[in-house]
Amino acid sequence: MLWAPVGLRYHALHHLMPRLPYHNLDAAHRRLVATLPEDSDYRRVEQRELVPAVASLVRRMRARDLNAA
Repeated sequence: MLWAPVGLRYHALHHLMPRLPYHNLDAAHRRLVATLPEDSDYRRVEQRELVPAVASLVRRMRARDLNAA
C-alpha cells in the first residue's frame, strides 16, 4: 500500500496515458482489461503484488544479461 497506493495495475496505464486524471484510472483500467485480448502487452505486464513484480523484473534482467554475454 505504501509503495503503490493506487495499485500496480495502474502503473502501465499511467505511462500510456500520463495526463489521465488519477480518479479516472480505475475506470480506464477496467475498460481496457475488458476489451483487450489476454495476450495483449498491457495485460501481460499486469502485476497485482510488488514482490512478484520485482522478482519477475529481476529474472528478466538476469536472462537478458546472460543472453547478451
